[in-house]
Amino acid sequence: MKKKFMTFLLTASVLLLLPVLIFIFRIRNSVKITARSTILPCSVIYFQQKDPEWGDNTLGSSSFTMSSSGCLTTCLAAEIQMQYPEISEPFTPGQLNSFFSQSHVYDREGNILWDCLEQATSLTVVRKNANALDTRELESLLENNCFPILRVRVNSLGSFHYVLLTGCKDGEFLCMDPLNEKAEAVPLSNFGNRIYGIRYVLL
Repeated sequence: MKKKFMTFLLTASVLLLLPVLIFIFRIRNSVKITARSTILPCSVIYFQQKDPEWGDNTLGSSSFTMSSSGCLTTCLAAEIQMQYPEISEPFTPGQLNSFFSQSHVYDREGNILWDCLEQATSLTVVRKNANALDTRELESLLENNCFPILRVRVNSLGSFHYVLLTGCKDGEFLCMDPLNEKAEAVPLSNFGNRIYGIRYVLL
């Protein structure tokens, strides 16, 4: 009887600790951030990765589509045009995906090969893990008309996802979320205010 009771206590303890362990595992290598300034761009470009015009297009030769996995490409399409409107005619995420596919920017799993992207576009890519960021760096980038792409988790603890940082106000960072069906900013608090890394391009 005593042995069964101890087994019951051990099982109960594990079940109680499991959510905590999952939470710790999911947020590892992340940083929780809050905004301190008000920085709003003159205009924001909103794109949806599931737009019917390009949602079914595959990422290179992979089996993944823009609709399922094109958040990063969608963010890049908006970022490049917001930062450098003078360098090209407006283009859609679908057109950028076609260019990336033709230029072999994707690997077999539909992931972006950053070295190949730099070669294909002549842009320089800056990549940083969250723990390498200075607390003021994101606001400094916004002040200099640079819009970094943030790696986040859907609903704070779900799958990895990419959103474009577009501004900050009232202590909130604001983002263009490729999964948002409306052409409006969403707060980073939708993702728990946690980021796992940033990506941005420079001429």
